[in-house]
Amino acid sequence: MTTVCTPTEYRAALREIEYLWGSEPDSDEGKRLEEYLSAVDQYEQVSNAAPDSRPSPKSVTQSVQGERI
Repeated sequence: MTTVCTPTEYRAALREIEYLWGSEPDSDEGKRLEEYLSAVDQYEQVSNAAPDSRPSPKSVTQSVQGERI
């Protein structure tokens, strides 16, 4: 399970999300992407780290899942 507890871990997780973006959902990379998205979403909810101009990982995940259906 991936966790994000500090601003440094948050920035690293965002870079990892960018790297993994577009991975197939059932692949190891896709599973890692989902873990990072969830961890970043939880961190943003607790710390209010999400900039107002960027979508939250949760909304991105919902959007991507909608496109795959």
